[in-house]
Amino acid sequence: MKTCKTCKWWNADKTQNRPPFTGGICGNSEKIREDGGSDYPVDALVYSYDEGGWFWTGPEFGCVHHYPSDQI
Repeated sequence: MKTCKTCKWWNADKTQNRPPFTGGICGNSEKIREDGGSDYPVDALVYSYDEGGWFWTGPEFGCVHHYPSDQI
């Protein structure tokens, strides 16, 4: 399965250690973003609060927007 730990969008965050694993932040701002009142891709995740949010995931989280980090 294609998981965060091998994705170019994911950045491991060693300061947010949440047992039993260390996770990270997804940086895919094209597909995951705050509501801006514009058109969105049909495969996007849009959150509606203006607080500069982000998404923390575990290294084994799977995503359809995975892009292998070795293809950067």
